[in-house]
Amino acid sequence: MERLHTPGAKHSLEKAILFSVIAITLVLLLSVPCLADPQSQAPEGTYVGALTSTWSLEKPLKAEGELSWGLDVRTRYVDLDKVADLGLDLYPDPVRRFFRIRGRLWFAYGITSNVQAYARLTNESRIYLKCESCESKFDEIIFENFYFEARNPFGLPIATRIGRQDLFYGDGFLICDGGPLDGSRTAYVNGIVISGKIPLWAFDVFAIYDPRSDEYLPCINNQHRKVIEHDELLCGIMLARLGADGNSRQGFEPYFLFKEESASGSTADIYTFGMRLTVPSGFAKFTGEIAYQAGRLPDIILPEGSSVARPETTSVTTVGALGARGSLSRSFRNDGLALAAGYLYLSGDDPITRGKFEGWNPILGRWPSLSELYIYTLMLESDAQPMGQGIAFWQNLKGPFLRLSLKPARCLSITASYMWLDANHSVFFDPKLGGHSHRGELYTAKLVWHIKDVINGHVLFERFAPGDFYQPGAKPASFFRIELGRTFP
Repeated sequence: MERLHTPGAKHSLEKAILFSVIAITLVLLLSVPCLADPQSQAPEGTYVGALTSTWSLEKPLKAEGELSWGLDVRTRYVDLDKVADLGLDLYPDPVRRFFRIRGRLWFAYGITSNVQAYARLTNESRIYLKCESCESKFDEIIFENFYFEARNPFGLPIATRIGRQDLFYGDGFLICDGGPLDGSRTAYVNGIVISGKIPLWAFDVFAIYDPRSDEYLPCINNQHRKVIEHDELLCGIMLARLGADGNSRQGFEPYFLFKEESASGSTADIYTFGMRLTVPSGFAKFTGEIAYQAGRLPDIILPEGSSVARPETTSVTTVGALGARGSLSRSFRNDGLALAAGYLYLSGDDPITRGKFEGWNPILGRWPSLSELYIYTLMLESDAQPMGQGIAFWQNLKGPFLRLSLKPARCLSITASYMWLDANHSVFFDPKLGGHSHRGELYTAKLVWHIKDVINGHVLFERFAPGDFYQPGAKPASFFRIELGRTFP
């Protein structure tokens, strides 16, 4: 906890407290117009919201003194071909083949009738078959989760979780993974989440602080691994419009987020204002999300020998970024067929503008939301990011996508997708010459099976054909994975 005594951490804590006061005030103000309408009042009970999909308030807590436990095991075989450098020889290991073996053991204990403790221990070790710079060894055992959950504390109509926990909102567009550098081993954040509701609105308010390395909980066989490139503070409020019954969600979900990134004396402040919308109809369902970002970033200082082209900027850079995506989907229940088509837009920095950065920041959305393969290819553009972010840093990206899903059996599903990828601005060529913007084409196919109480898993194949956005000589890349898993009990 020494970090809390540093000037930077103190400044972050003050911002978190200020944000919490503003968020609570906003929630109270939103409730004022509804207080005079008795029909809009939600029925009495313990339902309090919980907009994150990783927290179900419908699931009862453990009884006082009750202890339960469980475990799951996951084994993956992965084959990566040119995903990190597209055959341009910028990285020493263009091909990697390995096994990832993850085991997780969890415990839940009822402290009182409305307070529960939860802990989950995790280890993921790798056995490398082809990787000259990698070493196969038993990895560290960490606390992936460790939190306390209280429902209706002190009789208040709220629920809260305090500690290390998972968060996932909407489709994971902005909040999913707090540690992108450790892959899919974990997705936790450290912080507090308060969930509740007022007339016609459900809300989650949270404050999170994640250091670049795990330093808050004990670790066995500590490898001192970085989970993010910098320290991160994130505060947010997520809202969901409710129906007159006070329970059903109406598909209108506005939100506000504040994020601070700190590393090596540099600090970035990013404010995100957004909204998620879901509109079902008899023909198809529309799901869309749009957000605008403002704030300040440090200047980009290109390292010597960088392949990224960018002119000089001022020492302080303001932010003006836009992210949006939308899709139409339809399911045909008789034969298990589902179709979806959509478009994604994530703004990129215009290298010609001085003192302004238009590149999108995915906040905690750095996960394989679009592709397991393409998250590695984005590492080529890390020099163009103010804080040097690399893997899964989605930005400067746009294009349409198509997805086809089929369920030939109850325990089996097949999904295939295609995406045409473009960039808003060139990165690898002199912007004064116009550059090139076609990133390439991405194809994916996935077979998933789930045999209850026996085994679950999938086979995934992806192929990316690079376009003229990349340097001459870029070659197609592929990603292949087989997964087997089982949960006990």
